[in-house]
Amino acid sequence: MSYSVQPAGSPQPARGAREAEAVPRLRSARAGSTILTFVSSPRLRALRASLWTIFGYGAAQALRLVSSIILTRLLFRETFGIMALVNAVLQGLLLFSDLGIGVMIVQSRRGHEPAFLDAAWTIQVMRGALLLLVAVVIAWPTSRLYGEPQFLALVPMVGLNALISGFTSTSYFTLSRSLHQRRLVLLDLAAQTISFVVMVAWALVHPSVWALMAGNTTMFAVKVLGSRVWLPGHRNLLRWDADAAREVFKFGRWVLVSSVLTFCANRLDSLLLGGRLTMGELGTYSIASNLGRLPFELMTVVGSSVMFPVLAEAFRRGDETLHRELFRFRAFLLAPTLAACVLFAVAGDRIIALLYDPRYQDAGWMLRVLAAGQVAGMVGMSSTAALYAVADSFSNMCLEGARAALLVVGMAVGGHLFGKQGLVIGIASVGPLVYPFWIVALRRRGLWQPALDLTALVAAGGTIAAGLLLH
Repeated sequence: MSYSVQPAGSPQPARGAREAEAVPRLRSARAGSTILTFVSSPRLRALRASLWTIFGYGAAQALRLVSSIILTRLLFRETFGIMALVNAVLQGLLLFSDLGIGVMIVQSRRGHEPAFLDAAWTIQVMRGALLLLVAVVIAWPTSRLYGEPQFLALVPMVGLNALISGFTSTSYFTLSRSLHQRRLVLLDLAAQTISFVVMVAWALVHPSVWALMAGNTTMFAVKVLGSRVWLPGHRNLLRWDADAAREVFKFGRWVLVSSVLTFCANRLDSLLLGGRLTMGELGTYSIASNLGRLPFELMTVVGSSVMFPVLAEAFRRGDETLHRELFRFRAFLLAPTLAACVLFAVAGDRIIALLYDPRYQDAGWMLRVLAAGQVAGMVGMSSTAALYAVADSFSNMCLEGARAALLVVGMAVGGHLFGKQGLVIGIASVGPLVYPFWIVALRRRGLWQPALDLTALVAAGGTIAAGLLLH
């Protein structure tokens, strides 16, 4: 019942009138409560985070494409081959020491505690310092292996980038945990924009691989500074917490092995091709590979930034929403990413001819083969976030191991049968070959969704086949 204070001496409304007035107020309060609940609902937060993530990804890839088109006209083909190897070394350093700290902060029940965050950040900084030391040690052997003297200076710079990245605030992960993506997206875009300006300016003054390296270093530095100054959340200090450290290392042991295998599956192609192709040919392949990976990267970004926090929260609640949310997210992700794969598989050569000068035209057939090959693999990989959400990092490790092994076998067989073109075909074969492994891993956890998988595979495969016939 609602009471209202009346002015002294004013006539009091009758009981029926008071009750009649109270009904619309009660309905209004209930409606306001319903609206407030809807606005703060997990589904709406996930939708808002998804929109911000997709916007950020689209803007970042547009900027990346513009950067690629401009820089390919300012720099030599060999520059991109050298940078492909340097980036592979950087990814190797980061993944060979990855304990899944960001994943742990999102998944753990202690992911909001200052002591836990400080301990995780301290481990992250120590890791960055170790990576710098490793980079200095391996610089000379890497230079000798590929016969490239510039690696003597480039590889230590890669280690410096890893050290800078280690100071990134844990606010980056706590905001992701709570699905507050706006500031993260804006920070990433600001870092990439400033990096682009530095690369183009450097390439105009001194066209060399150092233009690309300077851009990378700038991007890492801007992200760290922004995470420390602009992102809200706990301000990290060097502090040790034994319980938090044990939790990080216990969870991270399989993540570490999985990350090593992820590196092998994602970057081993560049390292192996570096010994079989000229730097110019490797630069052409890197153009095709970077374009072909755009759908995969979209899936990875949305999966880690939005899908994983939502599924992890559902798993912590222990209710029945996990499978329903997984199906919705996968359908939401597979539609645009597989459509992009189909486009690249059917018209990749025309896209390359439109965007790049004749030196890079061989990237056209490479893009078509790579895009067609990754369809089945992406259908399986759309469930990666679910395995991490249920804390099954072991299965992810096994799957990455299968991908790495299939990559080596595929490149060896393809190269033996068809030469340099067979190497690319072998890389593309990993997607369909690894999909049965995904079925086994997901069925163990009751996460396999065959109806959605079959629909996606038939739709994408049939469209590619029809497009190739018309092409």
